[in-house]
Amino acid sequence: MRQIVVALALAGCSHIAVFAQPQAIANHAAELRDTGHAQVEVEQGGTVAVSVDDAVSITIPGNERSHLWGLIKTGTPDQVETLSVGNLVAGCGPDRPDGDCIAARAHDPIRVGTQRRLDPELFGVGLFGALVAVVGTTCLAICNNRSDWAYVGTAVGYVVMFVPLTTTF
Repeated sequence: MRQIVVALALAGCSHIAVFAQPQAIANHAAELRDTGHAQVEVEQGGTVAVSVDDAVSITIPGNERSHLWGLIKTGTPDQVETLSVGNLVAGCGPDRPDGDCIAARAHDPIRVGTQRRLDPELFGVGLFGALVAVVGTTCLAICNNRSDWAYVGTAVGYVVMFVPLTTTF
């Protein structure tokens, strides 16, 4: 019984992307330089471990303007760059000028990792699969006149219970 509860709990887990504000990462610039990693506060709540070698994509806003219904464009377009966290915070800190800090120029939240959360939909699918598997196994063990459909139903129950587990890891 304990194994079924553990399987259901794992089936309900899902990985979700977590995002941090560029300034929240820049606040840990000294710690990232000294130790190579830091716990950064994320918008979804809590913290996530970030390393200087982790790759992140940032959007640096430009000043592009469109004229004559988009036929003429002036200024610089937005730039999307992929760089390491170490390069993102290289010029950041209280003793360094703000112009050298790439994180200060980025305005959109940055994806810094994933967290595991309980997903009620996946949990419900796993619970339904466990229920069908238990009923099917009980029928196969007790019923005298079992047909091929009892085997099919039991197999479907086990598949429905274990498919959410494959998305967890």
